[in-house]
Amino acid sequence: MSVFRVLVVLASLALVAIAPRTLVAQTPVPQTLQVPLFPEFDLYGNQFEVVQAYENELGQRSITAGIYDTGASVVTFSVLDQEFFFEFQGQPQIPTIPGAVATADAIGGSLQGKVSVAGKILAAGASAINIDFENFTFDFNLTNAVSIGGIQAMIGTTQGSPHLPSIVGTPINVPTASNPGGLATVMDQFGYALDLGALDPALEGILFNFPDVRFEPAGTGLVPKATTYEAVTIPLSLFGVDTTGNPGNDISSAPNPLQNNTGVSFTPSGPGSPTNVLADQSFLFDTGAQISVISSAIAEQLGLIDVFGNPLETPFDTIDVRGAGNIVSGLNGFILDTLSVPRIDGGLLEFTDVPVYVLDVGFGIDGILGMNLFNAADSFVYDPYNVNGPQFSALFLNDRSLDFVIEEAGAFAQFDELELALLAELGIRYATAVPLLPGMHQVPEPSTLALALIGLIGLGVGWRRKFRSR
Repeated sequence: MSVFRVLVVLASLALVAIAPRTLVAQTPVPQTLQVPLFPEFDLYGNQFEVVQAYENELGQRSITAGIYDTGASVVTFSVLDQEFFFEFQGQPQIPTIPGAVATADAIGGSLQGKVSVAGKILAAGASAINIDFENFTFDFNLTNAVSIGGIQAMIGTTQGSPHLPSIVGTPINVPTASNPGGLATVMDQFGYALDLGALDPALEGILFNFPDVRFEPAGTGLVPKATTYEAVTIPLSLFGVDTTGNPGNDISSAPNPLQNNTGVSFTPSGPGSPTNVLADQSFLFDTGAQISVISSAIAEQLGLIDVFGNPLETPFDTIDVRGAGNIVSGLNGFILDTLSVPRIDGGLLEFTDVPVYVLDVGFGIDGILGMNLFNAADSFVYDPYNVNGPQFSALFLNDRSLDFVIEEAGAFAQFDELELALLAELGIRYATAVPLLPGMHQVPEPSTLALALIGLIGLGVGWRRKFRSR
């Protein structure tokens, strides 16, 4: 399964639904739309949680929480879900094909797991979770879920893939008899609002916004906004094969999205150094990646590292990343002058002061367009089977000031380290930037629903204790 190479999957759980909105096209934008990034606040981006289920031939469902990940060409279920969480809910384990072995390359190393019997995969946004905060109980409502049948998922095992999270990958988008044009994925950064008053009356009116996911017919456009937002559409290509119709005894796979004309630039710190510019690089558009990545080859050509991988410029940051394979330690981070992608209208989308980390993720992939690039976006749509070609559209603030970013991040100043850690379990991006050691961060592993609820309960208990002691 060579297409299943890119799994920088870093996630948790988002809660509480608001009403969906009608989707329409947006107005034109300047020839070059610049989106400023602020490395202090834009190291990490949001991810998009889903409720995912496997339905067996008897109509029985095994349901958990995962992430929607365009960087994963398969559907996966973690060993924690398979061996604990389904039983915890009184649901069956997912049946597997005797003797069939699933193998994959992922961030942190190779994986080995089991292959599920072909079944129906269902996926829905966080609105499918109904939580009773008083009793800390929950259930699921998959009435509005989308589905695809005949999928053989990868099932994690204790020995071969202990860190593999539960993921809805690109098979959910492929054309089927029920969705002959394929599906687009609508991702709204602020689609769900959690009123912390549900956890403690003392916190009533304090809102946190979480990302939402919806699956809509191909050709779905962006939600209209006020003039403070501008819409862009980026062309993509699809990399990999579609085996969803006939996976044999292997896991079902579908193509991943690449942007093949990505440009990057960096000016070395030496006096009079010219700016190094690279064009037409192939970057993966990866909703499962909180960070953006460049390959060591690109880093060398830009003058960031030497041929042996030693830094020529001082890294602004060093992190550990927990990938699906294992932890990758000591990734050096640098600030690029620009990262740009073309638009289908002939214009350019240009990010400035871009934090990236150096990591080789797979043959033919020069880097990852991670979700930190889209902290300034209200929402976006991934549409791999659009009649005009694969594409994604984003709705950006057209005046993103540092004051706005500081104000947004400043909401976390009131919390102590434990509370920030619990917020990280809920997927709030600034909480993940708390250093483990000076200059060292670790991007967290995705949480299953069980772990996220444990974090949520702890969050509620901790805040109750804090506010009642005042």
